[in-house]
Amino acid sequence: MIDFKDFVIALAVISDKISNSQTIQFIFRVLDENYDNKITRHELKHLLAYSWAEMSNEQVDEMFDRIDTNKNDIIEEAEFVDFLNKHPEYISLFEMIATSSYDEMLTDEVLHSGRDD
Repeated sequence: MIDFKDFVIALAVISDKISNSQTIQFIFRVLDENYDNKITRHELKHLLAYSWAEMSNEQVDEMFDRIDTNKNDIIEEAEFVDFLNKHPEYISLFEMIATSSYDEMLTDEVLHSGRDD
C-alpha cells in the first residue's frame, strides 16, 4: 500500500504541471498549523523539531529570522514565497517537512474519527 507521503513525492516527480509556486503554496498551507495565514516561530519550531530533530533551537531561530524579512515576528506567505524563490534548495527540505506533517495530520484524523470526545 502506498501512503500519502509517497504519493505526494511520486506526484511531484512525475508531474510537470505542478510549478514551484504551487508547491510553495502547498508547503505554506501545511506549515500554517492554525490556518491563520502566517507561520509563527512556535509553529516553525514545532514542525522542525518533529521532522528534523537534529536542528537546534538556535538554527530554527536563525532560519526564521532569515525568512521574516519585515521583522514582525511572523512569516507571511509573501515572505515565505520570496525566500524559497531566492533559495530553491530549501524547497525539498520544507516539502519533506510538509508531507510528514500532513501525513501525521491525516493519521490523527483517521484515528480520532468516530470518537465522541
